[in-house]
Amino acid sequence: MGGEIVRMDLRKRDAWEVYYKFGEECSHQYEDKICGRPLGLTFDKAGNLYAIESYTGIYKIDAKSRKGELVVDASVEVRGRSDKLMNGVAVAKDGSIYYTSTSTRFGIDGGFMVMLTAPTGRVLKYDPKTRKSEVLMDDVAFANGIVLSEKEDYFLAAECSTGKVFKYHLSGKNKGKSELLMQLPGMIDNLTRNGKGGYLVGMPGIVDEFNPLADVVMRYPLFQKFLSRLVFAVSAIPETLNKYFPHPAFDEFAYWSKNIETALALAPKKFWVAEFDASGKATRTWQAHKAIGANHEIEGVSEGTAHDGWLYIAGPFNTAVARVPFKKLLN
Repeated sequence: MGGEIVRMDLRKRDAWEVYYKFGEECSHQYEDKICGRPLGLTFDKAGNLYAIESYTGIYKIDAKSRKGELVVDASVEVRGRSDKLMNGVAVAKDGSIYYTSTSTRFGIDGGFMVMLTAPTGRVLKYDPKTRKSEVLMDDVAFANGIVLSEKEDYFLAAECSTGKVFKYHLSGKNKGKSELLMQLPGMIDNLTRNGKGGYLVGMPGIVDEFNPLADVVMRYPLFQKFLSRLVFAVSAIPETLNKYFPHPAFDEFAYWSKNIETALALAPKKFWVAEFDASGKATRTWQAHKAIGANHEIEGVSEGTAHDGWLYIAGPFNTAVARVPFKKLLN
């Protein structure tokens, strides 16, 4: 919430500073269309930051001036559809931008509806020379994290709601083809390289016992259809009332009735960060119900990032970042 991208000097670890701010100021999360909602972040080889603002598109933030420029506009149609919820981003050495679109029907304020309805997610590539995007993968269920391989001969993309990681070949005899690399036991989010030829994936919800969201809602299409219509109808009431009797309470109720965080109240409370090699073989995991640090609790972790001997873990519903030692595996 707040539309801010913040950074910290890891040598001091004493305070956060605002690196970039999207939108205007707002007071409540349900106003995130006003103040912005940053999601995927990555750097190019020159140190410029590429950031996704979920409602409007991908911005390039200059490393020196910190001025932002919209380079991929979410409202531009690709194959007859615009992207309502951009999510993950990866930038190649030649400047090409690979990114995921979680949905072409619902924005981030409708994340619950994305889970309940037919998948419209996709993975796209933006060419900086032609300034156009093309669709590489379509009908992806809640497309989320994306990461390029070190050689940039393929990328991996995450399907959040199914726990699947796909591999898409960018060169070689399988160029233009995708394959299922691995299936994980829960919801998955961001993907990062581990610096050793493998990868890390954040898993905000692990399914290792009965869970109403995973074992009922996500397993039976008829129940999903019923619940999606119920959620849509419930949210339509305050939206209609707000047109004739404007009030912040109607905005707030409509926002939360369709929001992904409402669904996560039913989600498993365990989280993992999983490490796996290039073949999709899991090598180790970090598991917890919550990570307890100084004055903070970390829950629902969406990413693990390895840096300088530490594994940094964080998630969108936390106000802190935690770290644990990241040691090299023994042979």
